[in-house]
Amino acid sequence: MWVTIPTAGRDTLTDCIESCGVPRERIIVALTRPNLTAPQGCQTITDLGPINIHRWWNQGIHHAVAQGARHVAVLNDDVLMKPDSLATLLDGMNGATLASPGARRPGTQAALHTNPSKHAPMVIDGSCWIINTTHGLRADEGYRWWFGDNDLDLRARRDHHGVWIDPVPMTHLHPTEATRASEQLTTLAKADQIRWERAQ
Repeated sequence: MWVTIPTAGRDTLTDCIESCGVPRERIIVALTRPNLTAPQGCQTITDLGPINIHRWWNQGIHHAVAQGARHVAVLNDDVLMKPDSLATLLDGMNGATLASPGARRPGTQAALHTNPSKHAPMVIDGSCWIINTTHGLRADEGYRWWFGDNDLDLRARRDHHGVWIDPVPMTHLHPTEATRASEQLTTLAKADQIRWERAQ
């Protein structure tokens, strides 16, 4: 398994890398602002183009696939977990297209989700998920900041081999914080929401 982490330089990146349980030589850090460096030992790619987290996800996945990766974990740079959390998710996938700790609703248990309905609630946590790269699913770069994880979740259940959810230990330290603090990101998120709702 490989890991890719887009970052604009958040100070939690090193802790994220250290907690994920994957050797640094299989971690790809996508640097999205100038003058950033990744922690030593990680691979890096740089993308200073227009903000698009879905493109950054895909670039990290493609970079890993070019080196033979069959499974790639996509993490926010403010996610912390137990060292065996990703390995546990991977072990449980058993042919599923995506895996994630999930949305942490009360009573969530490990299960495969294949309900293809557009109106079924999203089950993945967009800050932490694993993709089986051989199934052909990738993020839709028509979304810029939000709702690409909703779209991945739906297409994995509808068009591929489902989503494995297992609420393994994981903490997302600053959910929505960057979006709420930025007028630009809030605008992108609203545009993505409109696009998502029109597609339903």
